[in-house]
Amino acid sequence: MEDYLPTDAFVEILLRLPPFTRRRFRLVCRRWRDLLDERTPRIHARVKPLAFFTRGRHAAQLGSSSAYVYDDDDLSGEFVCCRQVWCGGAAAAAGLVMFGCRNGILAMVDDRTGDITLANPATGETLAVPPPPRLPRNCAFHRAAVGFGYHPTTGKYKIVHLPPLRGEASALGVVEVFTLRRSNATWREVAAAPPPAGSSCDVGCGLVSVDGAMYWIAMSFDLEHERVARVTSLPAMARGKLAAGRCCHLTVIRRRLAVAITASDVTVVWVLHKGRRKQRWINQYRVVGMDTYHKQLTRPYFFFSHGEHYMTITWRFPYISMRAHRLKKGDGEPKEMALLEQGASIQVFSYAETTETLR
Repeated sequence: MEDYLPTDAFVEILLRLPPFTRRRFRLVCRRWRDLLDERTPRIHARVKPLAFFTRGRHAAQLGSSSAYVYDDDDLSGEFVCCRQVWCGGAAAAAGLVMFGCRNGILAMVDDRTGDITLANPATGETLAVPPPPRLPRNCAFHRAAVGFGYHPTTGKYKIVHLPPLRGEASALGVVEVFTLRRSNATWREVAAAPPPAGSSCDVGCGLVSVDGAMYWIAMSFDLEHERVARVTSLPAMARGKLAAGRCCHLTVIRRRLAVAITASDVTVVWVLHKGRRKQRWINQYRVVGMDTYHKQLTRPYFFFSHGEHYMTITWRFPYISMRAHRLKKGDGEPKEMALLEQGASIQVFSYAETTETLR
């Protein structure tokens, strides 16, 4: 087609496509790839830490929920600078918590009503999504069961909700799915397989999206074919976390699924490595000095700067502080990134600014 169009006109057509759709068009031929690389904005934006602050239900200030991006993602400067990219109104923001971030799109849920809001700070677009039909009324304690995913091949965004079976908090009967950009988009139900023997669907450990799938403890959900499958057997420490009183949560490190397990004052991080024939969990990181009640790794993400820094939250009355630490000892003091009053909550996500549209 480009042979019959002037190059400038052809580039204008490409610019009207969503950024992550243009990425797939690079595979058509060498000419398309060169034009996209030379004449369109960067598709792969640099990943930076994004902190979402919720200052409590009774906060008097306007915009009690807000998101800040730390542009100095290598954390090498003397001071750590940030900029506000999103701020909610006083009425809506009091109950908003964030549950996902994909390609620069923030996904938030109101823990009072279950209403979901998607926002792209770079374009200023917002999109309201109705709450999942099976979301419990007291959804403040169930928000960890909602996830936001993206499939790189199909280019589709999906919101996934894991409703528990009636009377069984750790059992799963169906998965509720909402696909963006579909005509007459609505929530649909997908049958779920039972979890592996001896395990449970513990949504309290969170939902994370990586490689076109949504993961939670023991299970995964394929975002393309919408199938529920079992995850490669988790490390023994994660399987027995409840019985041993350990703190566990899922995360993503260098585009790989990972699980952080805290026992006593030590956090061990296992990363899932995929080979051609099999997958295996590797004990890759060990962080000392954690405390389940006073000092924890940020959730759901805590590793940045290519794995050189990790981020923690410390509770010291009357403040909550977020700090960045070097993974290697002897590389300087921790850097203060945020200081809030008690009653606030902090969530950290991986953010890449794009002009991806919500339409």
